[in-house]
Amino acid sequence: MRRSANILILILFFLVCFSAPGYKTTKEAGLRLKKDTLIQNNLLIEQAFKDSVSRQKTEIEKLDIHSENISEEMLQVSYFSYLLLNIKFLTTKYEIQEIHYLSPDDALVLVKISVPDIDILIQNKDFNDFIDKKLIERLGSAYATDIEKFSDQEVNELYFLTFIVISESVLEYVPKIKDFKSQIISIKVKKANNIWTLENSVYDYTEF
Repeated sequence: MRRSANILILILFFLVCFSAPGYKTTKEAGLRLKKDTLIQNNLLIEQAFKDSVSRQKTEIEKLDIHSENISEEMLQVSYFSYLLLNIKFLTTKYEIQEIHYLSPDDALVLVKISVPDIDILIQNKDFNDFIDKKLIERLGSAYATDIEKFSDQEVNELYFLTFIVISESVLEYVPKIKDFKSQIISIKVKKANNIWTLENSVYDYTEF
């Protein structure tokens, strides 16, 4: 069962924290933009990124996982999806590295995206002990039982419940995660009516 748990953990991750400290501001050769204009644009672009993150969080919060008109099976699936979205939201870090202006109304933003390094995390004894403890607390003897003795339905129910328990446990463990891996991505932003918008949501770039 430990191996199955590790496989799930490998697909679980992807947090959304946002920061923009000390990034560079550059522009195309020959492009003239006043300093106060650059400062104002930078602030508006930062806000566009924060708004993108906030909208995603709002969408997660609006998910109806307690509807009376949904079967128990679908309720479990919805709850599991809800947990995965929260893990994704709570474990991905975005940091602006550079804003490069192509024109007064177009720019490329280099963003550093960091997610937990799963290869390191699943070898962390404290993390594995924490997950095992939660599984035993919730599943009791079923967690340690030879699943070959189970019916197909029992196996499916056990694995699904295991995934939910692991997801909930990961959410609890998030503050302790220290090892991250990163990549730099480029997102185009455009200004119209003095409003900067992202070509793509930052949430589209949370997987490696």
